[in-house]
Amino acid sequence: MGFSDWVRVEAVGFSGGIWTFWNVSSQVSVIVTHPQFIILKIRNDQRNPWFYAVVYGSPTHHLRRRLWAELTTVKHSLHGPLLIAGDFNSVITREDTDNYTTFSSQRSSDFAEWIHSEDLVDMGYNGPKFTWVKTFSSGVAKSARLDRAFCNVQWLQLFPEASVSHLPRVASDHAPMLIRVAPRTPIVRPFPFRFQAAWFTNTGLYEIVRTTWNPNIDFCTNITRMGSTLAGWNKNIFGNIHHKKKAVLARLSGIQHRMAISPHGGLLKLERKLMEEYHDILYQEELLWFQRSREEWISSGDRNTAYYHAATTIRRARNTVQALKGDDGVWIMDSATLKTYVRAFYEDLFSSDTRTFTHAVLEGVFPVLPQAD
Repeated sequence: MGFSDWVRVEAVGFSGGIWTFWNVSSQVSVIVTHPQFIILKIRNDQRNPWFYAVVYGSPTHHLRRRLWAELTTVKHSLHGPLLIAGDFNSVITREDTDNYTTFSSQRSSDFAEWIHSEDLVDMGYNGPKFTWVKTFSSGVAKSARLDRAFCNVQWLQLFPEASVSHLPRVASDHAPMLIRVAPRTPIVRPFPFRFQAAWFTNTGLYEIVRTTWNPNIDFCTNITRMGSTLAGWNKNIFGNIHHKKKAVLARLSGIQHRMAISPHGGLLKLERKLMEEYHDILYQEELLWFQRSREEWISSGDRNTAYYHAATTIRRARNTVQALKGDDGVWIMDSATLKTYVRAFYEDLFSSDTRTFTHAVLEGVFPVLPQAD
């Protein structure tokens, strides 16, 4: 089949079986083989190796519960980014199947609790919702989303642009899953102006607002002026939070190295001042990621910027439109074709003849205010 290496778990009769292929043997090593999963170690480079668990969950419930327990045991021995993907033969909610009569809340809760307890992130998908479709001789069809891809926060931070696509079913009742760890084409977007909550920690912000806002001109002009002024102030005065953090840490390292050789009162005072500045920067960094993550709470007051960074990455990945279903029912995945399709849709929408929307058509649609006496 054109691959240099492979590993397989044998099927038992017509049930189970996993076969994994790859090229460049120096980049992949087999860590664990199990009747329901295979774990590989991937070395894209020597600095950032990651783990990949290929799963084929048993259709039998008690064997599938064993999968959760044994995969958890192995997972705790793996330290680093982890991707888990395959056919789990289980759903999480009723919306994952079109046949509610066969849905079991008990079986789904086992799956959901395992995902939660292992801090896994569902990577979502592009394309058709259901990955498994079974059509019976009676003409009745059942569908479900049985195939998924999960990852931990470390893997998501390593591959923030990763995406999952459900491809068309051809030779199986399951749809193939295509997992891309990098975007197909680089997307360059202009960075819009955003008011940063971290600016409130700087007392100079209030003076900038007072001197820039002109009550004698209109609101829109004031907003444009304010955005331009704050952008310049952020760049030249407030500064990049991440750069400030690195600079303060570098100065602290130098001071502490010098004091280990020759202690000095002046250096001790400077160290304390820099420590205060460092804690202020940590708070600004937390506000920055809190705002970007769009979370509505901060847990325990901790400097949990890794959590907010992960939440932001997940939101951005899921907000990216990578596929649309056309009018003919075919999924469009090519970026150029997507742009053409969206442009044509809105051109048609805004160029449609709106003269048919008369008062008679709208009558009864909206409530009518009674006339005052």
